[in-house]
Amino acid sequence: NMPFGAGDCDSWVHFNENNFKDTSSFLEVNQKAVTQRLEVLDKNNYGDREGNKESFKAHYNYLVPVVQLRHVVNLIPENVELAFIKLDAQGFEGKCLVGLGDTIKRAARVMVEVTVTKEQFYIGSWTKQEVVDHMQKMGFKLNQEEENAFGEEQNLYFDRV
Repeated sequence: NMPFGAGDCDSWVHFNENNFKDTSSFLEVNQKAVTQRLEVLDKNNYGDREGNKESFKAHYNYLVPVVQLRHVVNLIPENVELAFIKLDAQGFEGKCLVGLGDTIKRAARVMVEVTVTKEQFYIGSWTKQEVVDHMQKMGFKLNQEEENAFGEEQNLYFDRV
């Protein structure tokens, strides 16, 4: 079995498999944000699932082939409109958006998950404003914001204009 990922280039990229697997990512976890997240989880009686700071550290790091998402989209015939694209890539959403390039304009609607805390959870991830600015540049309008993860993340829904 060979895992692969989507990003902004056709390359090999290091993937961090964290002790708490749901937070595994191509990007490193920001330890300042971990402290903040643990406080929120404790406050919401959710701390047992994710544990402590060790849960957010990588226990394994390996090279994974990464492809630009535009290659995947281009496998779909051009006369087919994409109804919806969902990006939830553990902080790598900005790289995925860049990798989509102009092919994103084939989608009627796009959902992008973003962190909305003071500290970005992943080092190098895009802020909410960076995602909104990029999507506007690509011809999309922010239509809906949906809070999740106890207010630390939002799903942003964009419609093509």
